[in-house]
Amino acid sequence: MAGAPGRRSSSSQVPSKVWLTVATARYDEAIRAGQQALDFDPRFVNALWWQGLSYAGIRDFPRSIACHTKAIGMNDGPLFRALLGHVYGRAGESAKARGILRELATMSERRFVSPMDFAVVYAGLGDADSTFLWLEKAYQTRATRISELRSMYFDSVRSDSRYADLMRRIGLPL
Repeated sequence: MAGAPGRRSSSSQVPSKVWLTVATARYDEAIRAGQQALDFDPRFVNALWWQGLSYAGIRDFPRSIACHTKAIGMNDGPLFRALLGHVYGRAGESAKARGILRELATMSERRFVSPMDFAVVYAGLGDADSTFLWLEKAYQTRATRISELRSMYFDSVRSDSRYADLMRRIGLPL
């Protein structure tokens, strides 16, 4: 029985559980659940994503950076680079965050990079104008990840009136 003492959750239940704890800002619980997922499957890169976000949520930027760096070693896609750039920005390492923006721009010359990836990094840097420029591009191109607007990545711009306007146009509740 799933959830019974002494039993592991099935691998299909772990992602839902971990993402729910991240999304509800239960970061310590998400870090533990992410570790359980990694214990079950050390190649489960999303567990590093969730742990990295959770460490950023408690402002433990060195651990967050370590998680995202390890994730890039497993999956060199734009999402994990954007998350690393976001954390660099929040940690005050703006030169490194801007380096990630350059890497994403270079990457976009040979493969698809979502406008959301650029928006995530700019939000980490606290650059509201650039964040909204890229969020607007995401909206105009109907980027599937626009629903991430409600995530912690965009906490730095949530009080901006453009945030409420974009949420209204997307059809997401505030």
